[in-house]
Amino acid sequence: MDGAPPTLEVRCLAGMWEDPPSGKGVHVTVHMIAALSFFWWLIFVFFWVIFIWLTMSIARSKGYSPLLWGLLACILPLITVIILLVLPARSQA
Repeated sequence: MDGAPPTLEVRCLAGMWEDPPSGKGVHVTVHMIAALSFFWWLIFVFFWVIFIWLTMSIARSKGYSPLLWGLLACILPLITVIILLVLPARSQA
């Protein structure tokens, strides 16, 4: 040690693909990217399930089949909710 304070080396993502002297930086970065990617997929799936539940709740409250509208919401989520909000409640015959 020459008395200089330790420095923190910061690399951009493109620079991390070069082999650093220790060889560990690349693997840590790849694992972090994979973990973050999985985390975002979990958030996406969570909100997708909440959205389908919301669609099914609207359909049930208006007297329509929640299963049918839930399946439609899997394919066309936003359009299905808009249609359900515009449809009148089914009359009890």
